[in-house]
Amino acid sequence: MPVPTASLKNGIYIACSTRFNGEADTDTPPSHSRRVFDALAGPKRLILVPSAHHDESLRAEVWAQVDNWIDDILASAPDYDGQMTERDGGQRRTR
Repeated sequence: MPVPTASLKNGIYIACSTRFNGEADTDTPPSHSRRVFDALAGPKRLILVPSAHHDESLRAEVWAQVDNWIDDILASAPDYDGQMTERDGGQRRTR
């Protein structure tokens, strides 16, 4: 299925994105997720889940990868006052 051009162009407006797809998914093939992923700007992560079909990608180990990736993004993001912050036991603090 081709990706609509408007969808790819809108990828430049997404600040960060995590995409996940089953490698065995025939409803939304991994190639589709790769095309959308390639069009995204900013921090991004693509997780291809081995042997997973459609609606089988959200496994505990995938959620752990997503959580860790979000923590990494937040740890390196500037705080509202422009200062860098880091997470420490769920608390944010200025470096």
